[in-house]
Amino acid sequence: MIEKKEEQFTVSKKVIINIPKQKIWKRLYSVPDLTNYIENSAFNYFGFPNPVRSQYDKKSNIRLGYFTNGIVLSESVASSKQFEELSFKINVDKSDLKQSQTFSHILKNENLVFNNITYQLRNIDDDSTELILVCDYTIKSNLPFYGEFWSKKIILDFETKLLDALKKQNEKPRLR
Repeated sequence: MIEKKEEQFTVSKKVIINIPKQKIWKRLYSVPDLTNYIENSAFNYFGFPNPVRSQYDKKSNIRLGYFTNGIVLSESVASSKQFEELSFKINVDKSDLKQSQTFSHILKNENLVFNNITYQLRNIDDDSTELILVCDYTIKSNLPFYGEFWSKKIILDFETKLLDALKKQNEKPRLR
């Protein structure tokens, strides 16, 4: 019996979006439907979902994130610095994970804990913004190298697809 080892990791990805950060900012709390902008990857064939949209309730400070496999994550705003940084913390107990027994098991048993999911915005110029997505997480694994390797690959794939979809969606002419 190998004891599980707990390790913390950070994965980040960035993209340049050709609109001012003020316009991107208002679409980070409640992300409009990404269905027409998101690409599939090999990980989708193994059951990893794509984000669909999110809906923010200012009164409760909760954002619900909807995914292709029926998962709904309940995320609270952990911190916010207007037009600069927005962090979310997932509340597993308030999330709807019934549609995926695998994710339910992984998240509820705390084999994977998302500590913070943070968007950072940096001005490139008046009409361009660097959007960075940072995922700070902890994994518990009997095989630390294996857990680190696959978690980083899966989270980076997810971040890449999400940022690319946000870029396409935000740069669409009618949204300006």
